[in-house]
Amino acid sequence: VKALASGVALASVKALASVMALVSVMAWGLSLSECFALDIAVRGSEPKYTVVIAKDAHPAYQSAAKEFCDFMEQMTGVRLPVADDAGALPQAAVLIGPNRHSKSLLKEKYALDSMDEDSFLLMAVEPHIVILGKKRGGQYGVYELLERFGGCRWYASWHSVIPKAERFSVPSDLDDFQKPAFMMREPFWFDMFRTMQAVRNKCNGNAMKLTEANGGKVRFGGVYFVHTLGILVPVKKYWETHPEYFSEIDGKRLKDRTQLCLSNPDVLKIVTNGVLRWVKSNPTAAIFSVSQNDFYNPCQCANCKALKEKYGTESGVMIWFVNQVAEAVEKEYPNVLIETLAYQYTREPPKNIKPRHNVLPRLCTIELDFAHSITESNCPQNIRFRKEIEAWSAISKQLFVWDYVTDFRHYLAPFPNFHALQGNVQFFRDNHVIGVMEQGAYQGDHADFAELKGWILAKLLWNPDVDVMALLDNFMKGYYGAGAPYVRQYFDELHERVKDPNLKLSIGERIERSSYLDDAFLVHAQKLWEKAEEAVKDDSACLYNVRKGALTVYYAQLVRLPKITPGYEWTEDGLHFDVATQRIGDLALKFLSHVEPVDGRNIRFAEGEGNRGKLFIDYCKSFQPDAPLFFKKSGGATIAISPKLGGATGVFRLSDGHNWLSSRLNGVAFEALPANDGAASECKITEELPNGFIYSMPLGKNGRLAGRIGTDGDSLKCEYIVSAAQEKVTEGRRLTVGLRLGNQANVCWRPVGGEWTECLTPDMELAGYFCIGASEADFRAFEVASPANGRAVRIELPKRLPEAVSMVVHPDRGDLQLCAVVSNEIAAGGSEEFTVVVTPLGKTSGLPQSKTRIRSDKVRVLMEDCNLTIDKRGKWGDSAVDAKAGDGRAMKLYNTHYEWCLKADVDFFALTPGIEYEVRFRVRVDKKRTQGMAFWAGVYSHSLGKDLGSIKPQLEKLDGEYHWFTVARLVPDPLKSQIIWMGPGGPAVNGVYVDRMEMVPVSDSE
Repeated sequence: VKALASGVALASVKALASVMALVSVMAWGLSLSECFALDIAVRGSEPKYTVVIAKDAHPAYQSAAKEFCDFMEQMTGVRLPVADDAGALPQAAVLIGPNRHSKSLLKEKYALDSMDEDSFLLMAVEPHIVILGKKRGGQYGVYELLERFGGCRWYASWHSVIPKAERFSVPSDLDDFQKPAFMMREPFWFDMFRTMQAVRNKCNGNAMKLTEANGGKVRFGGVYFVHTLGILVPVKKYWETHPEYFSEIDGKRLKDRTQLCLSNPDVLKIVTNGVLRWVKSNPTAAIFSVSQNDFYNPCQCANCKALKEKYGTESGVMIWFVNQVAEAVEKEYPNVLIETLAYQYTREPPKNIKPRHNVLPRLCTIELDFAHSITESNCPQNIRFRKEIEAWSAISKQLFVWDYVTDFRHYLAPFPNFHALQGNVQFFRDNHVIGVMEQGAYQGDHADFAELKGWILAKLLWNPDVDVMALLDNFMKGYYGAGAPYVRQYFDELHERVKDPNLKLSIGERIERSSYLDDAFLVHAQKLWEKAEEAVKDDSACLYNVRKGALTVYYAQLVRLPKITPGYEWTEDGLHFDVATQRIGDLALKFLSHVEPVDGRNIRFAEGEGNRGKLFIDYCKSFQPDAPLFFKKSGGATIAISPKLGGATGVFRLSDGHNWLSSRLNGVAFEALPANDGAASECKITEELPNGFIYSMPLGKNGRLAGRIGTDGDSLKCEYIVSAAQEKVTEGRRLTVGLRLGNQANVCWRPVGGEWTECLTPDMELAGYFCIGASEADFRAFEVASPANGRAVRIELPKRLPEAVSMVVHPDRGDLQLCAVVSNEIAAGGSEEFTVVVTPLGKTSGLPQSKTRIRSDKVRVLMEDCNLTIDKRGKWGDSAVDAKAGDGRAMKLYNTHYEWCLKADVDFFALTPGIEYEVRFRVRVDKKRTQGMAFWAGVYSHSLGKDLGSIKPQLEKLDGEYHWFTVARLVPDPLKSQIIWMGPGGPAVNGVYVDRMEMVPVSDSE
């Protein structure tokens, strides 16, 4: 190397390769004396070598030969010819896979029959090179040759490094037999599932997209590869006739979240026959799973208890059961393995029984600390797992492990577990583990260092003793290019933060209150990623990798910061963030600019994501800075609309200069429901008028909106026409009017010519929710005023009247928002007009005294019935007069259905983070029967796919009066897509009346 650096010729070296190739060769452990004996290809020379495969070569060998030739050409510019073994052996050949020439060259070393599916032999028989292995092993040998002697790297399916070289050479004394440390190697990361990424990195797990044409894989057969007992004996099929097949808990058979009664001989028969059917229909599968369902509740019947006493643990009962299944399977299929879980309640090893030789217990590391390896961590769970796997290893010579290597709550969050990976894999190898599944972010690309961890784990599962830090250096330089120093600095500093042995890292980290992240570090990390991005700005491949890597830092900052409703300054030169919005908005825009998927790559946010990712992106998209505004002055009035915000009108100023509209609340806006799905994000101005604008945009799925916005003297007139084309419009529509009155805790409203009604925001509540009027006459034309300064506005709805008008008051902001909803369908080819007129009235006298709100760190929510939304208004329920309700009106749910029709659209982002809330409704039930369900209500998480709490009050306990019903207690998380819902009890009631809903911090409710 010194001679190369100083330009000294090395006469003893047969031919000089590039420095990159030389350094690459040395990095893989070769000495200079071994290098460059056989020149397979030399740039600028005719090909000397021929690639030889069998005449009837399996597609896997054909693919390997093509890959070898392709990469050789990319490296040296030389395309090697391919021939089959029907003819004479070429003068110089690279022989791939079994063929008659390789057999004659290797002689006694030709031991293909004794090799397993993945092992390979690389051997020079000068001048020939033999790559021997079965269908998978033969391919692996090709890639090993390219990696070791050519420096080829396949870091990701979209990013390879294939160095240019003057020649490709291998040592003449090459003699290398490799056998992987594990029979099954499954880095369970999304990119590693892709066919060529798996093959090139020697991965053969069940999830990899490998077919027989690729050499196959270690495949699980049957319907699923884990949690199969519920599939083999389904509750739906057997519960009604045979409840005894399922777990007995506290003397009762359990239908929901149940296991099987393993001592029941009929259960054993059903399971065994089911597995035999699976094996028969899956002849290429190597393993079949007979494993518990993914929850607790093992059977406690007398017979199962007796088995537990005999074998010491619940795992003993399971092994007793699975051994019998495995014994029956072996009689017909001696080469099949039966896998079962040693997981949660079955992880403790059994006594007085051992797994049969064809049974694979699979241990799961789910409870562990993942910042430190199993052997180094002082976490009690790690110590316990270490002892348990050692005990399992003493009774079984073949174990599987399901290991976890990501944060399943936040795939995109920083998760510094790298330094635990090698120690864990070595520990598994040393304790009879023959198959490892390393479950990472398996549903999408670009999780925290996903490609790095997938690639490193592939290397470790082949050889646990590889120099992992050399691999890390190699990946950083090859994947991030000139940005590598900054990425590596961030990587090292991040992992330094979990070096303390007392710090634990779980696979469900809540980064909102993480102990290893803080805001200062994340700001510093952002700067490092920005420097990396600048360093690779002219390298498109590495720029992509750096930008996707930076996602984790932007994401972590956004999750940790409070969620806000974006606020804007509407100025003559455009729409701009206000001070409170600036930092969060800038991060949101950075995140959006980096998150856009490319070439069908998929980014997921969490394992049980639901629509959580969409909600997060929608939240980021709600920040719209530096967007153009269109102003119009007519007489003494000025208006402005924002096409980016769907034609929202956020400025209406008269000669006094006061903006009567709250631009923070987007002024006057018209949108489809639900707003986040139905409203188009941008409109097109089609005509400028002397006093305003006409615009157009799609509305919802089938509608189109034409808006005409303009001044009429000292009034703002907004006309909206919704038309349906080929299909009817089914979505409801919502008009919102944000007013800037300078109000404090109380505002007043009255029908024009009527008496004032005061609306007071309760103490400690972020906002006040109120209804306007008790009849259409009340809100056909009404006035709203602020006692704080006497400002008042008249609102007129002269055309199509809404079902209700609600008002949300924001005392701290000095503004409020009126909301009117219509939900009728518009027939295909039809249209409907909706008009609102806003007229400032100046100062108004005779108002009550202004009141201020008592501020609190704990936000509360109280929503009146008119602020609640109802599906299929008029069919499933509607607003109704009810003298017993607090304000004389309630939302009535009809007795025609059981549907979740009523919803409380709470802004979960606005609630106090991290504290527990009680959710409750004030409800009165008009009974039709004396028994049965009165109504049901709950909080549901779409992203988790489950209730977070629900109730089903019974009629016999109700008296026809209003009562508060607690529905659930929860810590709100807006990214879990939580909804608060209610449905009636069907024909058992005449109607269910809902007066209001509230969310109160638990400490205040007790």
